[in-house]
Amino acid sequence: MSPTKPWENWNPPRELDCPLPRPVRLTASGIASCLLSVLMIAGGVEGSVWLAGESRRQEAEARRVLEASVETEGVVTRLGHIKSFWVDYRFTAGGRECAGSARISRQHWNLLQAGGPIAVRYLPSHPATSFPSADPPYTVPLWFAYLSGVAALGAGAWMLCTVWLNRRRLAGGQPAPAVVTRVETRGRARRGTSLTVHYEFPLLGGGACQGKYYINTSPPPEGSVFCVLYDRDNPRRHSRYPSSLVKVAAS
Repeated sequence: MSPTKPWENWNPPRELDCPLPRPVRLTASGIASCLLSVLMIAGGVEGSVWLAGESRRQEAEARRVLEASVETEGVVTRLGHIKSFWVDYRFTAGGRECAGSARISRQHWNLLQAGGPIAVRYLPSHPATSFPSADPPYTVPLWFAYLSGVAALGAGAWMLCTVWLNRRRLAGGQPAPAVVTRVETRGRARRGTSLTVHYEFPLLGGGACQGKYYINTSPPPEGSVFCVLYDRDNPRRHSRYPSSLVKVAAS
């Protein structure tokens, strides 16, 4: 299908017909995105530091418990699993019976049975602190603390970068009419069918550029026209207009 005819009489939105760079300001969504990204970056740093400290504290506590605990043989009273595997058990410490419950690995769970033996470690000074010998107390890995911080920083930086790119493109981008050339189904999504919309738009100096975007809502009909803004030096850098993050400021 030739995309020439659908955009022969196309005119860009009036607010884009102004000298470059266009005056741009953030929309409510853009402001919210910036605030959220700053909170994510700050929270990522603070959360990473806290998790790292908590990981070291838990590791030190687990080491202390392991060194001070003694082992005895207990009896499995109940086994269960829903989202994780766990065991209830009882054992004798200092002449009295104690009970405990713990999450355990699937491999260990498969080896146990109700009424059967289970090796247990406990603190003589505080028998209520106990755990199966094969499954020592869980500690948050130090790498997880740093990974979560990096993930939050990356997500926050990505959101800021998205706002900045939208602002830059609206300020100096070239408007062009994009024509939907094809819509294809990608699969099922939580909110409906996932679709890929392919389109093509003409360049100011001649030629055309292609692009695509993804949606889960009703697709636009083939041949329909919408506006895109593209970088004249690199037309592959383009985006649909209008943006939910930025808009042309009223003069």
